[in-house]
Amino acid sequence: MFRCSAAQVLGQSLERLVPERLRRAHYADIQQFRQSNITRRMIEPSINVVGLRADGEEFSIEASISQIDIASHKLYTAILRDITQRKQNEAAIQQLITQVSHGRRHLHLLSRRLVDVQEAERRHIARELHDEIGQALTGLNLLLEVGSQISSEALKSRLREAQTLVNELTTHVRQLSLDLRPAMLDDLGLLPTLLWHFRRYSARTQIHVELLHTGMDRRFPADIEITAYRMIQEALTNVARHAGVREATVRVWANADVLGMQVEDHGIGLEPAGVLTRHDSSGLAGVRERLLLLGGDLRIESTPGLGTSVTAELPLGELLERREIER
Repeated sequence: MFRCSAAQVLGQSLERLVPERLRRAHYADIQQFRQSNITRRMIEPSINVVGLRADGEEFSIEASISQIDIASHKLYTAILRDITQRKQNEAAIQQLITQVSHGRRHLHLLSRRLVDVQEAERRHIARELHDEIGQALTGLNLLLEVGSQISSEALKSRLREAQTLVNELTTHVRQLSLDLRPAMLDDLGLLPTLLWHFRRYSARTQIHVELLHTGMDRRFPADIEITAYRMIQEALTNVARHAGVREATVRVWANADVLGMQVEDHGIGLEPAGVLTRHDSSGLAGVRERLLLLGGDLRIESTPGLGTSVTAELPLGELLERREIER
């Protein structure tokens, strides 16, 4: 990535990998992280992270950093990814959107394609995390188990400490993989995945989820299932963050024309207009955009002190075909 060998940089300052004009800011950012109690974080996307290749070329980087105390020493780990191609793709997509000026149909198809690409990337990352990193950590754990059989007590203690760290990392990788995209959504469908998610959610938040469903004993198109799952996932995340309750109700129903979802709580309530006027791609505002791309809609009803209800519907069958023709 930096167009130099490991031997050329081992033992040297990291400043060599950063353009000179940015080194002071880079050093200050590392010092700030060093003094914090945060164990890991992504470098904010809004910050222009730039790397310097050996031949003087600068390129865009996505970076994350972590710190951990091991045997009275602090270990820092940084993971860097070259996102030059991603930046070029984003620029090309933006240029394409700008050029599209004839008909909403073209914009609709393009936006829908962007969602499909995003989900494909999530699936790829989840598979890489689970298969590649997970296997490597499992192999390392086995090596540590063999090493723990040697006689030195001091070395045994260090190996046990390292083994604990590996187990924690393995669990973290598995959880991250599941958060990105649960494999059972592709294998088993929406209802089993929701049941699994509710168990996980309740274990994490101590909030009980009551599920009421009808007409869910079948599969739906892949884009319908993932959008429904994301809507319920995000709505429950909001319950945990803002509602202040110990119970939530999820309703899902399906007939020949519509797949419907509703997440309801009896918490402190919120301001629906504020939630849906955000211009980022996260949260319920982002979920609503995904629903609109599939011809669906999202409604939020909330009363201060009485709770919030988030309801969504996605067209199926002939209704979906009619809405596609109208677009």
